[in-house]
Amino acid sequence: MKSDKSYSSISEVEKALYGLGDVDFLRLDKITRNYAFKLDISIISPENLINEAIDRVLKGSRRWPRDVEFIVFLKNTIRSVASEYRGKESRLFRKLKAEESFNTDDNALNKIIDGEIKNEQKELYDKLWDDFEDDETVLEIFLGYEEGLKGKALRDKFDIPKTEYDSALRRISRYRSKLSKE
Repeated sequence: MKSDKSYSSISEVEKALYGLGDVDFLRLDKITRNYAFKLDISIISPENLINEAIDRVLKGSRRWPRDVEFIVFLKNTIRSVASEYRGKESRLFRKLKAEESFNTDDNALNKIIDGEIKNEQKELYDKLWDDFEDDETVLEIFLGYEEGLKGKALRDKFDIPKTEYDSALRRISRYRSKLSKE
């Protein structure tokens, strides 16, 4: 277990937060949207997710180890908060599913089936985001797709060179082929 000297103080955390630049905030915004998108928006919005993570850091319930880069620490804190909310969402889903299973109405059955399909899609989507979490270009392409963007419009929005875009599409294609074989 690390000693208190292994962690940064709250004032050091505040200085690090004030020291973040525009690029850092854009990166955190992408990270937060990534994790929040995996959750039902009624559970927590991207803005509330980052606020919750920063709040925990400033209150000291999440401590910043001195040997970890601050932005990486914030990313891990966001991931932890999202994971906690994902558990809440899962428990809520199971509760609703159990309540609906007592209802013999076809509509309730359809909701359960749709929920199971949505859950499978969500698991696949989560796996995809997790597997590509360190590939900014692929994540930007996913974000663009979510906004209905493709090709040049997507490249222009995220300032992705064509060769880098094409390479990322090949990585996605290989990944999809690998998944279809599993």
